[in-house]
Amino acid sequence: MTVFAAMFPILPGKTERMQAIGAGLSGEHAAGFDASQKALSVPIESWHIQQTPMGDFLLVYLECEDPLKMFQTFATSQDAASRFLKDGVKECTGVDLDQPLPGLPSAPILDYRAS
Repeated sequence: MTVFAAMFPILPGKTERMQAIGAGLSGEHAAGFDASQKALSVPIESWHIQQTPMGDFLLVYLECEDPLKMFQTFATSQDAASRFLKDGVKECTGVDLDQPLPGLPSAPILDYRAS
């Protein structure tokens, strides 16, 4: 598995909405989100809000075989849970997940795993 980790600024006034989107993906959209994650071969995904003096950020961590390919495939997803996620992320961060990523937004410099 490959780790994908990224940080996206949350637009001013959108932190509570971002929290509601996370809650929706584990609540009313949980079954659709689970089906989407399985179809994309993403067994682990975790979102966190980081408060900083520069504003709030959405931290995203996930694991999959090929994150770039996964995001390119996800760009074409139109099921209800994917639309909820993509529309919410765009509203709260400005990131348009309908557009395939040209490259990953971060490069790992350390990936320690206990043996």
